[in-house]
Amino acid sequence: MKSIKSIVNRILPAIILLTGLTMGCTGPSSPSKSVTDQVIAPTILPDPAGGDITVFTEVTIETATPDATIYYTTDGTDPTDSDMVYTVPITLPIGTVTVKAYAVLSGMTDSAISSATYTVNNQVAPVTFADPSGAIADNVDIVFSTSTAGADIYYTFTIDGSVPADPTELDTLYSAPFTMASLGTEILNIKAYSVLSGYADSIATQAEHTKAYVASPISDRADGSKISDTMTVTLTSDTVGASIYYTTDGTVPTAASLSYGVTGPFLLPVGPVIVKSIATMIGYFDSPITTVNLTVEAQAEIPSISEASGFVVIDTAVTLSTISGLETIYYTLDGSDPVIAGLTYSAPISLTSSSTLRTYAGGTGYYPSAEVTADYHVYNSIASLTADTGALMAVASDGSIVLRAGGFYYDLIVDTFTARTVTEPAGTVLDFTIDTAGHLHALYLVGTDLIYWTSDGGTIGTVNTAPVSLTDARVLIDSAGNARIVFAQYLDVDYDDVVEVVYTSAGVFSRRSLYTLNDRATGVDAALDSTDLLYIAAANIKNASSETIIVSYNADILEWNIPVLDWINNAKNPALIVKSDDNLLMSYVRPDKPWFFIYDVEALTALYTIKTFDTDITGDTDMAFDADGNLYIASHGYGWLYDGNSETAFSMAGAPYRLASDPSDTESIYILGSAGLSLYSMQ
Repeated sequence: MKSIKSIVNRILPAIILLTGLTMGCTGPSSPSKSVTDQVIAPTILPDPAGGDITVFTEVTIETATPDATIYYTTDGTDPTDSDMVYTVPITLPIGTVTVKAYAVLSGMTDSAISSATYTVNNQVAPVTFADPSGAIADNVDIVFSTSTAGADIYYTFTIDGSVPADPTELDTLYSAPFTMASLGTEILNIKAYSVLSGYADSIATQAEHTKAYVASPISDRADGSKISDTMTVTLTSDTVGASIYYTTDGTVPTAASLSYGVTGPFLLPVGPVIVKSIATMIGYFDSPITTVNLTVEAQAEIPSISEASGFVVIDTAVTLSTISGLETIYYTLDGSDPVIAGLTYSAPISLTSSSTLRTYAGGTGYYPSAEVTADYHVYNSIASLTADTGALMAVASDGSIVLRAGGFYYDLIVDTFTARTVTEPAGTVLDFTIDTAGHLHALYLVGTDLIYWTSDGGTIGTVNTAPVSLTDARVLIDSAGNARIVFAQYLDVDYDDVVEVVYTSAGVFSRRSLYTLNDRATGVDAALDSTDLLYIAAANIKNASSETIIVSYNADILEWNIPVLDWINNAKNPALIVKSDDNLLMSYVRPDKPWFFIYDVEALTALYTIKTFDTDITGDTDMAFDADGNLYIASHGYGWLYDGNSETAFSMAGAPYRLASDPSDTESIYILGSAGLSLYSMQ
């Protein structure tokens, strides 16, 4: 059905024209559209309009009016804007077909209708080639065909690269595949068409073929590169089944040269070498020659390092060597790349500080060896005292160090222990520390009394008069100069009470009970963070199980937080340390198992099991961070360094026993060994 718009477009010009003629006789002429305001009628091709065409002929429709839209029909009816819009060439069915079209553009009068009537005849499908034009082996069958059943194919060809003549039924009839080799040529151009009675002949199609080359060999060694005499050269070709031949003296390879299929990857002698290779295969041209210029050097040996990674005493001499001794050895001690900034090794290297050694061998005429690395933690043996398994150590804010051993306090002066003359209570020292002025603050167990003493004030007073359940207590000095004393107070045979006593800088004692343990205490430790928040760890064992309590005390609001962590099976001798971010780590041992643990208190998870021992551990544990943030851990004869990823065991002349950080950062860490009380500092 024709649209209303189409009908209006048809009759409106007639109405306007009629009105204009009627009125034009009696009054002024009225404005009307001129013929130039009308869209130009479409042209239907092929031209002249109508005639005989084949089913493969493309019919095009176009108008000279830019941007106009063309509507068309193929059933002989006049087109409207509800019919098909012309966008691409169309093909027509067999028979007599009338194509009609008109064009429209907004603001202009629709064009007149154009018409063309065609007689559409059937046509044989064109010839197609199985292989696209291009390079193929000369023994590959050349196959072509038409999709029209029963049609014959005729073709012409040339072997000199010229264009073949148009084929006719007088030319060669295609009956079977053939090859370029059968024609004795390496270039073949073909033109073919198909015919069938009652059909129009197909259009002619062409194919151009040349004999293909085998893909040139590819070397895994780049031209101009250096390799070692232990590195093989590999050759490949992208042409599957091709044979590769090569030479290593720069001569042209032939089928009589070395066969890569026989030798496989090959080594080369030291010196400049030119490797030339060629690939061949029946039916193909031989490949172009591949040339690779190589410099072959003797492979340098990997250096041997006389000292393995780990803890070594200061001035340890590290020797680097190769078996032949002919290579040049390069190294760095700061962890940098020795290829870029390496020193040349000439004599044993004296280790004066903790270092990362990176080294390799090479030099003129040598291909560089693989790199080897060793990490050294260098310590200095400072001084020794007579063995004392109860020895204690403290470090002042200026880095000065004091030991308590054999009943005396010792200052370390110019790497020598010098006894300090003091008047002290007649008892057992449980713990001591040093204030910013260098004064000692100590706790003594005198009978059943816990006594607080300072080197500048003498005996300050009795902290506790009831029996103390263990010889374990801690004294800390906070930022205000107050002494913070923590210990376990005896209640009865089944309970201990963890207590903090504060002795202020104004000379006032205050006492606060912290937590009641379910049995005898088996360890107490304490630590202050940067805000003077006090953390306390206490452990006890009862009926083969244990309870380890971590508590914190906020001195500003006098508030206890109890407990943060509890019920760790068989924990004993806990140790606390505050990290730089004020988070807390706790270590402990288990008397029922030879294990040592680190616990992240903030995350409430075990950080790792640091060590499995051969025998049960007894005694305290101790921890300290060095200036680089590495954690040192000691527990009666065993020591480890934990860098956040893994632990490294260390041993020294005296088994690691006490640890202390140096707040002055002149040294990283102090380590006290119980055997002979040897003191070490990490460099």
